[in-house]
Amino acid sequence: MPTKSRIVTTAEERIERIKTLQGAYDLMAQRYKEIGEYTHFNPSTAAVTVEDYLQARKMMIKRDKIRGNPQWHKIAGLMASAIVRNRPIQLVPDNADSKWCRLSRDNEFLAVLHGLAICAEGKSNREIESVVKLPHFRKWFDDFVYLLYQNPSNSDGFILTFETLSLTYFSGNLVNTK
Repeated sequence: MPTKSRIVTTAEERIERIKTLQGAYDLMAQRYKEIGEYTHFNPSTAAVTVEDYLQARKMMIKRDKIRGNPQWHKIAGLMASAIVRNRPIQLVPDNADSKWCRLSRDNEFLAVLHGLAICAEGKSNREIESVVKLPHFRKWFDDFVYLLYQNPSNSDGFILTFETLSLTYFSGNLVNTK
């Protein structure tokens, strides 16, 4: 994970992104019965997702002349795009229970939850709950899921969405500037 004091190596970033991605899926699977029963997290696809993110991160650092580590909202936006393009959550095949046949937006949910986890890094449970319990949070969440689904390659838009969240609720994330 990025820190102000030292540059994170690609290997460290790779491990951190995979751990956070797996953790976000595990949280979804615990909270939502249908996720745990009717999907699985594909580690190979998750690895491809992280590699895509690392490539986009490298290009962004070069393009924007970022010194040090990218800010949390930039990591969250690039990862969101990589998640919805690669789709590491997959429906369990040959499920006989037809009531669970559905259009899956599980990867879009994962992308938002993963990004929230990144932006809320180091925050207290109380701070995180205060955001999630806001009256219009669900509308923001649903609109973001829709945006991710409709345009999975819009990483700049996703970065701005997470930046807005950070500006409003996690402003300490914006200390590490270019």
